[in-house]
Amino acid sequence: MICPLDNAYALHKAWPGSELQIIREAGHASREPGIVDALIRATDDLARNLLKTSDRLA
Repeated sequence: MICPLDNAYALHKAWPGSELQIIREAGHASREPGIVDALIRATDDLARNLLKTSDRLA
């Protein structure tokens, strides 16, 4: 499936601090290998950032 990047890019530009990930050879299914990898990296990054934030608040 080929999806235009226009809307994703517009959302990224409007959302401060967002990071646009363009996954080659992937569509919208969360079970696709490239998407799985990106989701794992994103959740790992989120967990690290939450731990840093909670450490600063403690």
